[in-house]
Amino acid sequence: MNFKIRFANINDLESCVELDLHKNIDTIKNKISMNEVIVAEVNNEVIGCLKIEYIWTHLPFISYIVIRKEFRSSGVGKSMLTFLEQYLKENGQSTLLSSTMTDAVNPQKWHLKMGFIECGMLCGINDDGVGEIFFKKSL
Repeated sequence: MNFKIRFANINDLESCVELDLHKNIDTIKNKISMNEVIVAEVNNEVIGCLKIEYIWTHLPFISYIVIRKEFRSSGVGKSMLTFLEQYLKENGQSTLLSSTMTDAVNPQKWHLKMGFIECGMLCGINDDGVGEIFFKKSL
């Protein structure tokens, strides 16, 4: 499969909102303007989205990564991560954080496969009391 990884631009807003869990248009628009949204596209169609935050204004954290179901397990997530890691390294970062819910086994396996290590957990912060496992990766 031939896909392209790049920073999102304002023309991607609708696609990014569609893929996003919270669908906050203003937040996504702002993140796009700050180069904090990465997209994967096939035939000029957005098929995946990765959002980053900066904890304490300097520590990068993957806050959301989603790929349309029909494109999962095809290397898109790994390619978006590689794109992000390269950008972060070029900008002096040495660590990347991420997280997933404690009941989300496949995302946990993906993080470990991508070289992340578990670094902590918050209990009961999601709906229905589900916890969140945090991961870190040295760049």
